[in-house]
Parts: sequence; C-alpha cells; structure tokens
Amino acid sequence: MSKNQSPYMLESAFDYLRAAKILWRQPNLGGLAVVNSSIAIEIILKSFIAQPSENKRKGTVSEQYEIKEKGFTL
Repeated sequence: MSKNQSPYMLESAFDYLRAAKILWRQPNLGGLAVVNSSIAIEIILKSFIAQPSENKRKGTVSEQYEIKEKGFTL
C-alpha cells in the first residue's frame, strides 16, 4: 500500500463530494448526489493503492497514476 495518497485523486474526490452536497439540497436530484458521493468514495479508496506512473509528467500538477494492485486486501 502507498504511504501517501495521490493528491490529485483526493482533490477530484473532494470536487465530487462538494457537488453531491449541493445536489442533495435540490429537489429530484438526490439520486445524482448519491452517485457523485459513491464516485468520490471509490476515488478515495483507490488513492491508497495508486502509484505515480513513470512519464514526463511525474512530479507536476498533471501527474498520472496507475493502479498496480489487482485487489485490495487487509
């Protein structure tokens, strides 16, 4: 497991959570809010096992990640 979580993935998850909070307050958009929050949770969990890929963007804001592990075990 990675010692540090992937920063861009956490920022993306936060955006999905913020959208879910806004959508939850609107009538008839509760289902969409649940989907957004589910995506955020998935991104957060995957950030634990993501590793930066070796390419020219490594160490920059547009860094890309790879999920190296097939399954998550405790």
